[in-house]
Amino acid sequence: AAFARASSSSSSVARRAAAPGMTARAVHASSSSSSRVMSANATSSTKKKRMLALHGKGGSGAQFGAHLQPLVDATSHVFDWFFCDAPHREVVGYGWWVLEPGTRTYQAKTLPGLEHSIDIIKANGPFEGVFGFSQGAMLAAMLACDADAEAAVTETIVAVGAAYPTCEGARFDALVARGGASVRSLHVIGELDAVNPPEQAKQVADMFGDKSEVYTFRGGHTVPMNPEALQRYVEFLTGSSSA
Repeated sequence: AAFARASSSSSSVARRAAAPGMTARAVHASSSSSSRVMSANATSSTKKKRMLALHGKGGSGAQFGAHLQPLVDATSHVFDWFFCDAPHREVVGYGWWVLEPGTRTYQAKTLPGLEHSIDIIKANGPFEGVFGFSQGAMLAAMLACDADAEAAVTETIVAVGAAYPTCEGARFDALVARGGASVRSLHVIGELDAVNPPEQAKQVADMFGDKSEVYTFRGGHTVPMNPEALQRYVEFLTGSSSA
């Protein structure tokens, strides 16, 4: 899994902290995108917070970066955004764990490959924020559940289109026993989501405790990027209403 830093069109500086064996790539995810290979110890001239974006099953870092470009642009004064491909190859795209054909995460008895994905993120962490969709949203939630969550994420997560990963319920039970998450969380739920049941996303949000917020939208299994949703993300991540 190679971590790539997506920049706004106004920025040409890239950086990332790389785990051994990973290559760093700066990606300008605009219509005239360009990329270059960076050394693992490349550094930025400005101090920004680090936001990790985790795509859904069957997606890729580049695809997710293109979709989130308006948000990257709107928050580029606060965050450096990092995108990567999940480590497990799917028929199309990549996944953060392996599922039996026709099985959803909330139906699975085990999630082979999950710990490997967690190890990769912790090796490249910590990140101040994690923004995840679908499988990536569930992974973001599970990262925040762990007792050593600060090794991966220290301030905020955004979980879009999550389900409750039943076979990993012990992580969430431990979270509830500790009184909720130490990080702020925004749970984005499509009322018409036919892939991951909206009531399960609400269940995850409830388990995060007092620091969790819920944003619902009239849509399905997607990351909404309309002006209202974009403003909601920006307000949550930066404390500013400008998008």
